[in-house]
Amino acid sequence: MYATGLTSKKPNPEIEKQVLKLYNQGCSDVKIAGIVGVTSPTISIWRKKRGLPYNKRGILTANEKKTCLKLYKQGKSDGEISRVSGIALHMIYRWRHNAGLSANVGIYSYGVSYKKALPPEQHEDARCFLRAMKALKDNGCKNIDLDMLREVYQRVREM
Repeated sequence: MYATGLTSKKPNPEIEKQVLKLYNQGCSDVKIAGIVGVTSPTISIWRKKRGLPYNKRGILTANEKKTCLKLYKQGKSDGEISRVSGIALHMIYRWRHNAGLSANVGIYSYGVSYKKALPPEQHEDARCFLRAMKALKDNGCKNIDLDMLREVYQRVREM
């Protein structure tokens, strides 16, 4: 869509309706511009002509909070929630902190991933576990039994 659909003497009512809807949902000028296909200064001019203030992005919309909570409950880390939802990482952190939720720690190491909400004191255990899994994997172990894993884990833990 071309920018004249908003700033020309004969604005396109469909584009205006879409922009107003996005504005009322709390979207920033940049986000609206990206969705509609115009530049952010075009949105800014349109907004100022109507006496509308800039939407501050410090607050998530109800839908964004719902999306974040759904992803959080799936065990996603702040970074993963940010990538999936398109919401800035600092806003995800602020939302989680204000909601009183602890961080979901996504630990990825040595080609084996392990995701779970872990308190910080268990992070080192998880890393040792991953190193043990990696050692077994590198040695060609396809069927790993629990005793073998315990033995390798103990050796890694003692390193």
